[in-house]
Amino acid sequence: MRQEKKSGKSRAAIESPDFPFNRALASSTFPENLEQLAAAAEESVRRYRPYVALVYVDVVELSGDHIRKFYSGMSDRFAAFIRTRVGEETLAARLRPGVSPLSAVMLASRFFLHYSAVEILFGVPEQFGKDSRLAIREIAEILRHGMLRSEPEELTTAAPLPGRETKRHL
Repeated sequence: MRQEKKSGKSRAAIESPDFPFNRALASSTFPENLEQLAAAAEESVRRYRPYVALVYVDVVELSGDHIRKFYSGMSDRFAAFIRTRVGEETLAARLRPGVSPLSAVMLASRFFLHYSAVEILFGVPEQFGKDSRLAIREIAEILRHGMLRSEPEELTTAAPLPGRETKRHL
């Protein structure tokens, strides 16, 4: 019962416009503000540390029931947030063709929140082998600009994922 109560409080906090990460996402220009999002993720994990720790308790003791519910509705919550607080069309116009606003925001959000959780909950400083500020700056640049050098588009088209067949139209 106590787990249920904390889980509900945690979800309410995460969905609140006052949640540090939500404030940063809504108040700045994504993806230029990735470093601000990383700082807000760190603040969120520090402020809500007991609730973040419950994720791991849930997985170990409750077979992940709460976290499964949380993640299964995550894309809907992010989509609603983008629509109402950020503006999907505005964001889509800023991203390169083929990058969905939802995927871009979720990737950055999940990465920075997980990075902070590893550092704060598990006590792993410099998990990328360098000062966290430098690592965050580099990761933000990778997220903003990708890993590959600029090449003509036909050279950088991604191959299908291994093990996934593409449908052929006859």
